[in-house]
Amino acid sequence: MIGEIFIENEEIGHCDFEIIDISMGVIAGVLIPNEAYKKYNLQIEKLTSESGNANLSDFNFKVFINDQEIVHEGGISISDFEEERYIDVAGISNIEFFK
Repeated sequence: MIGEIFIENEEIGHCDFEIIDISMGVIAGVLIPNEAYKKYNLQIEKLTSESGNANLSDFNFKVFINDQEIVHEGGISISDFEEERYIDVAGISNIEFFK
């Protein structure tokens, strides 16, 4: 399932999400950045090297699938390892919707 990734109201890329852990309501995948991602790239890389990822305490990440914002309890995080960018969304209560 393709999702669009935002920081605030700016789209920074997309991801073909997969269910990673159905019991914890987790979807994840490789983030494919767009041009706008370059504004945040260095900050996210630095946070990844310091603490493993950038999360909602660092940026107001949002994920939309089929024009619907994904409601989650666990958070959103992005890890940027220069060559690969990974995103996960945790605590989705209606994870069955993604099957």
